Amino acid sequence: MPVPVSVVIPYHNAHATFAEALESVRAQTHAPAEVIVVDDASDVEGRRFLEGFADDLVVIRFPKRRGPGPARNAGVAAATQPYVAFLDADDRWMASKLRVQYRYMEHHPAVDATHTGWVFSYLEGRERAQVNPPERTLSIPHALADFRMSTPSIMMRRSTFLDMGGYDPAFLCTQDWELQIRMALAGLRVEFLPLPLAWIRRQNHGHHSANWRCYLKGHVGILLKHRRSYVTHFGGRQWLHLLARELARGGHKRGGWLGRGLCLPYRLGV
Repeated sequence: MPVPVSVVIPYHNAHATFAEALESVRAQTHAPAEVIVVDDASDVEGRRFLEGFADDLVVIRFPKRRGPGPARNAGVAAATQPYVAFLDADDRWMASKLRVQYRYMEHHPAVDATHTGWVFSYLEGRERAQVNPPERTLSIPHALADFRMSTPSIMMRRSTFLDMGGYDPAFLCTQDWELQIRMALAGLRVEFLPLPLAWIRRQNHGHHSANWRCYLKGHVGILLKHRRSYVTHFGGRQWLHLLARELARGGHKRGGWLGRGLCLPYRLGV
């Protein structure tokens, strides 16, 4: 019997990876009740490719590209199930993912969301598992310090997502980190399950995190949007240090003068 979960997958011309992602959903030991694919203004070829899978999918189409955050928001708005889980069109899940998270949340009704460990896969064949964040239950300081909730690892109650207003469309990158911060600040109970249940591709195939401008805008945008919370919990000096750190990281990704010029104050801890 399917579990009452709506899976939401943003899609934009993902010819090379979508079939593998969708197969990982279909291979779940506990199948989801529905799979919603939001076509974020693919070209003609991309739309035709998606039509080959559409028989058992709910497909929503955007006439103009809006980005993964609005695509996920539209998918959740159309969902009919009490739980939602997110997968990107270039990633995949381990077969037990939905079963593990659904059972945990059913047995812990006070939990608003769960996220799991994941495995990063790199171009040269190297893989790195992330299964040990410093806390089981998300706290405000940890939510502010760094992202914990990688999007393909999340399952949450649909009502919680809607109450939070979903992903902020202003963030093309780091939407997961920004949503995580708002959830912590709202006092929601978010728990980590220490199993690597999502497989995330990091292979220079056009994912947003490889774009230094997107990275810089997203990370600095978080520090600016939530400045008051950072200052309250860490102090103004530490907020400036974090800002310098993110500018340096963005510059390092760029590989130009920005990285060289800003790495010095970051290393000095200012």
